[in-house]
Amino acid sequence: MKKISAVLVIVLLTFINAKAKKIEGYIILNNNETVHVTFLIPFGFLSSEPAYEKLQTRVRYLDRSSKKTILKPDDAKEISFSYGGQKIRMLSVRDDLQLSSIFSSQTKIFLKLEIDGKVRLFTSFFTQNSPGMYNASTGMSTGGYMYNVERYVLQKDNSQLERPRGISFRKDMSEFFSDCPELVQKIQKRDFRKGDLELIVKEYNEKCAD
Repeated sequence: MKKISAVLVIVLLTFINAKAKKIEGYIILNNNETVHVTFLIPFGFLSSEPAYEKLQTRVRYLDRSSKKTILKPDDAKEISFSYGGQKIRMLSVRDDLQLSSIFSSQTKIFLKLEIDGKVRLFTSFFTQNSPGMYNASTGMSTGGYMYNVERYVLQKDNSQLERPRGISFRKDMSEFFSDCPELVQKIQKRDFRKGDLELIVKEYNEKCAD
């Protein structure tokens, strides 16, 4: 029994340690100083992608003396690292939409940058809870579950964040891109829909960002 317990402890410790990978990158501090560090990037269970939701509120890294340090969004402008052949940039922005925990004392949040320009396109990550269901015919209840959700967030000229809404997408985006009439016309005519947000942002930055 003791041997089994020891094995389980070893497996558990191995699993915990495997959840964070050492990845080289850099931090741009609020004073614009660039600091090269080794990030301790968390990964979800059986996931090949970084746990971006955790990185939105705190980032762990090793400094030059290999000391573990925690960086929060209020303390820096950006973090960046490369993974899977892609450069990942997460910018610190004011959390106007309260995307982080309501218990957080931070005023900012790190968001994953998808498109840079006059209009920036970010992805925000959060966990959604699904309630359990009661089956009246069997008299049994099924437990709820959690699942990960990704949503786009927009920002123009470093102003307040905007999160497109499905029901009023055309109205919201027509107002947001009102300084680009040709683009608004395409949105109104449904040439561009909610699933085309990346194309919308790219067209705006290419044609209307001056």
